[in-house]
Amino acid sequence: MDQQKTGFKTVKQKIVYFWDYNKWKVLIPAAILIFITTLLSSYLEETKEPALVIAIVNGRDTESAENLMWEEYVKERRIDVEKTPLRIESGFLHPKVMDETASADSATVAGIQRYSAMLTGGIIDVTISTTWAVEEYEKADAYCNLEELLSSDLYEELEEDIFFCQDQSGNSVPVGIRLDSASRLGDFYEDGIPVLTVSAYSKRKEEAAAFIEWFHTSGIF
Repeated sequence: MDQQKTGFKTVKQKIVYFWDYNKWKVLIPAAILIFITTLLSSYLEETKEPALVIAIVNGRDTESAENLMWEEYVKERRIDVEKTPLRIESGFLHPKVMDETASADSATVAGIQRYSAMLTGGIIDVTISTTWAVEEYEKADAYCNLEELLSSDLYEELEEDIFFCQDQSGNSVPVGIRLDSASRLGDFYEDGIPVLTVSAYSKRKEEAAAFIEWFHTSGIF
C-alpha cells in the first residue's frame, strides 16, 4: 500500500511522506542519544581532576575577577584546562552570623552548607572570603598554616598582610592574606576585608602555594 502511495510521487513528495510517517521514529531516538551524550559529557567534565578549585565567598559581581584568574593564571602556569580544569566556585554568601541583625534565607543557608562540605571534604583548595567568614571556621582548624606552606622568602614578603586566626588550642596561626581595598580584588568586597586562605584539607596544596605566589608577583594584591 505504501509503495502504491509513493510510487507516483516526486522525490520531494516522497521525502515529505517519509517524514510525516516516520518522524517520531527518528526524533525520539535522536533526542535520547543527545540527552545521554550531554549527560555523559557533563559527568566526565565533573570527574576530571582539577588543577585547582577556588571559592569566592561574599564577593559581588566577580565575573571579571574570575576571568582574570582564568586568563592570566592558566596562561602563567600553562594549565591544560582540557585535562585538568581550573574551577572557580562563586556565588557563596556568608552573613555575619555573630551579628544579631544578620539574617539568612534558605538559599544562603544551603550555600553555606555546600561551601562547608566542599571545604572540609577537600574539594576547595583556595578561598577568597571576608574576615568574619574566615573566623567562622578557625576552631575547626580548616586552614593551612601559611608559614609552613609558603617558602620563607615569600612568607616574609607577605608578612605585613598576614591574617591570623586561633586554632583549637588557642594558638595564633597565620592562615590568610589580607587583600586591601587597593588590590585588584578589593572592589568586589564592599563590606569587609577580603582574605585569601588555603584549605587544610586540600589535596593540591603545592598548586595552592603556586597560586599565592602568582597572586603576589602579578601585583593583584
